Amino acid sequence: MNDQSTALEADTVAVTNLAVLRGCVRSEPVTRVLPSGVTVLQFDLTTTITGDGRTSTISVPVAWTDPSSVAAGLVTEGAELVVVGSVCRRFFRVGGATQSR
Repeated sequence: MNDQSTALEADTVAVTNLAVLRGCVRSEPVTRVLPSGVTVLQFDLTTTITGDGRTSTISVPVAWTDPSSVAAGLVTEGAELVVVGSVCRRFFRVGGATQSR
């Protein structure tokens, strides 16, 4: 394989937005029903990042669309979970400033 064929293969690879998190549910989840009728379960997952000889803990907001009642019942404060999904940032205005979460 030469450099030209490697570059061509890299250009044809599909980009995937895939996130896998393992952590602990930080607080009780909140269930909301949107005007469209869609149910959203929101919670924060605390996880650890290790790199460059350092370890830090971060909290990641999770929004789960239309979970089954059985699955949603497993999401409780302190539960250890593995979450598989995609990253989506939301932008909104607060007090005249644009923020994201």
